[in-house]
Order: sequence, then structure tokens, then C-alpha cells
Amino acid sequence: MFLVRANKTNDILGIIDKPFYIKYDTASKTLFPIELEKFSDGIAVDGIAYNVGTEEKIPKAPCVHLEEIDTGEYMFFKHNEIVKNTEDITQMQTMILNQDNTIGVLEEAIMDLDNQMTGGE
Repeated sequence: MFLVRANKTNDILGIIDKPFYIKYDTASKTLFPIELEKFSDGIAVDGIAYNVGTEEKIPKAPCVHLEEIDTGEYMFFKHNEIVKNTEDITQMQTMILNQDNTIGVLEEAIMDLDNQMTGGE
């Protein structure tokens, strides 16, 4: 498994099982699939062409790099990330409920003060 990362920002642009290598034909200005990496000009991910490395062999295509990853490690990392996000969401929900309770108490106190000031009218 590979992560496709933007060279400039290192953002993940895609996750692929294996690279789909492409070649740019300068004469016809078209792209076509190719089997061997050493003859390729880049890769395609979800129909988008990318230059691999820093050389722009495919005009106007973004430059990316491939990062090979272990599928099991990646899934474990993502699972832990989901668990942490779930815990964060639960904490935020608890904070919101506490704030709602505080607002309710304040509203009751204001109504009591109002009743005391107006004589209950």
C-alpha cells in the first residue's frame, strides 16, 4: 500500500494498493498506461495525472512522492485516531451538556430575581 503525498505540503492525496504508471507522449500530448516504473513519467490516481518526484515530465501535473506503508500498521493507526476523536467528541458533548445545565440554572435564578423584584407579577 502507498500513500500519495503532495511534494509541497506533504498532504495525503490518495491511498493506493499499487501505482498505476503512465507515460506522456509529447508528440500527441496524451497519456497512456505503462507497465514498468523505469519507463514511466508519472502515475494516475482516480483519473488524475501526477509527476512522481520533482521533475515535471507531465506538463501542469502536480508533483508527488509515494510513501510505502504497511497496511496493518496504517489500519492500527487509523483505528487509534478514530478512538481518540470519539473520546474528544464525548468530552465536548459533556461540556455542552454542562453548559446547558448552567444556563438553565442561571435562567431560573434570573426568573426568581425578577419575581422578587416585581412581587411575583
